[in-house]
Amino acid sequence: MIAILADYRVFSRNKTSPFEAVKDARSAMRYIRIHSEELQIDTSEIVASGASAGGHLAAACDLIAIDEAREDKSVSTKPAALVLFNPVVDNGPGGYGYERIGDKYHVFSPFYNIKVGAAPTIVFFGKKRQICTR
Repeated sequence: MIAILADYRVFSRNKTSPFEAVKDARSAMRYIRIHSEELQIDTSEIVASGASAGGHLAAACDLIAIDEAREDKSVSTKPAALVLFNPVVDNGPGGYGYERIGDKYHVFSPFYNIKVGAAPTIVFFGKKRQICTR
């Protein structure tokens, strides 16, 4: 097993929006695929995982099409599976981060972008965690 921890831009360090964090997650997935041979990674077995906002970013690799302009979009960002821990999945009205996302929640929130053919996903929540506001 090979584990890779990808860093991403956040407002507190980089003064960026959450959209840049999604771009970073998707860029990391492309980097791994492009360099899979030297990293000795079977691209058919890549699993994306994360907790809280990291869970959102893992899901974004499959569900959210927000990319840097320079990215080679022919390289897939879709993982073989997702393992999410208390992920932020609803950024809509009343959801986490809505005040920063606003009316763009439809393109940013995994909850609003679930699709047929999405990566198999397992989600773990604690007893007190609300899944979404809907």
